[in-house]
Amino acid sequence: MSFTVDVLYTYIINPLTVTARVENATKKYGDANPQFHTDYSGFITGENESVITNCGTYSSTATASSAVGTYSVTQSGVTAKNYVFQYVSGTLTVTKAPLTVSARNKSMSYGGMVPTLEMDYTGLKNGESKPTWTTTPTITTTATSISNAGAYPITISGGVAKNYDVTFREGTLTINKVALTATTKSTTRIYGDENPEFEMTYSGLKNNEQVPEWT
Repeated sequence: MSFTVDVLYTYIINPLTVTARVENATKKYGDANPQFHTDYSGFITGENESVITNCGTYSSTATASSAVGTYSVTQSGVTAKNYVFQYVSGTLTVTKAPLTVSARNKSMSYGGMVPTLEMDYTGLKNGESKPTWTTTPTITTTATSISNAGAYPITISGGVAKNYDVTFREGTLTINKVALTATTKSTTRIYGDENPEFEMTYSGLKNNEQVPEWT
């Protein structure tokens, strides 16, 4: 008595692993995250990322308010027929945003006190009223309370901001002339004599002056 035995073989075709490497990206402080991209490697000859049916999602620890620095970017959920994916994280680098810091124009009267010097900002992000300084800038002017009437520069220097590339612009302090009353002193002379030397008195002199500086 003989027997015939049929043997059934099962072949398992495993999906091929593709590496999904998130490309590094950059953005400026205060901007929204950019659109991320992935470099795929490992498809069999003749196939590429066009076989992907779901590109998945990207996630980063960075937001629009994240400070200058580097942050990870990850990807997950990519699907494709016949493939599984191995993910490699990328990096999002947040760079400094441009900021213009301008010395505010000021004015004063001759002989008065130098006003408080102030700065204006153009380019601030995230609702900030001023930048975070790692080195506080110095704002100065060459004018003093005894400076003559005229225009004097207001300059800013030495400042370094945490999240901004700063450009400084100078302003102007204008010293205006003040009102001065010059009165000729009354005098007398005897008939036939030469006129005496006439004198003036002044009202409104500043800085302990006895007479104005005439030009």
